[in-house]
Amino acid sequence: SALELGRKTLVSLGMHPHQAQRAQLHFRRLDMRMLRELIPEHSDMVQISRAREARRELEEIFQREMQQERRQLDGWDEFE
Repeated sequence: SALELGRKTLVSLGMHPHQAQRAQLHFRRLDMRMLRELIPEHSDMVQISRAREARRELEEIFQREMQQERRQLDGWDEFE
């Protein structure tokens, strides 16, 4: 699935597998929430606006996750 591919990509980019799994689950929850919000809306403009908003939220989530991952020290970094 796209979620699994995204998780694997995050891991290949250096994210810890546990963090990538958390990002995958978080995205799934966000995606499901967005779908529930869009179902009652019949206006294309409302749907487009909400989809753009959801994309911005997702970009912010991934940015925060990557920043948190970079801040975490591993055993080698402690002695620098």
